[in-house]
Amino acid sequence: MSERVEVFFGRDEVYLRGLHSIERAVAQDKTVLDRLVIGKVVLEHLPNLQELRIVSSPQLLRKLVQDPDLEAYVLSFEQLEESSTQQE
Repeated sequence: MSERVEVFFGRDEVYLRGLHSIERAVAQDKTVLDRLVIGKVVLEHLPNLQELRIVSSPQLLRKLVQDPDLEAYVLSFEQLEESSTQQE
């Protein structure tokens, strides 16, 4: 008879709950994602930030995510890093 050992990662559970709450909020209001990228912000603080007229980041995350060349863009940072380390 084998014994099954399970490991619980509480932090993963917290991240998963956060992801699900953001997905629900974005389903109701697509601008939520743009408003969250201003920094470390929780959904509950978005109304306060709106009152302070802090409503979005200069670079819209949704535009970047939908970019068909996103993979090349991300890989370009790796290439920049490699070329800068070779020059040193």
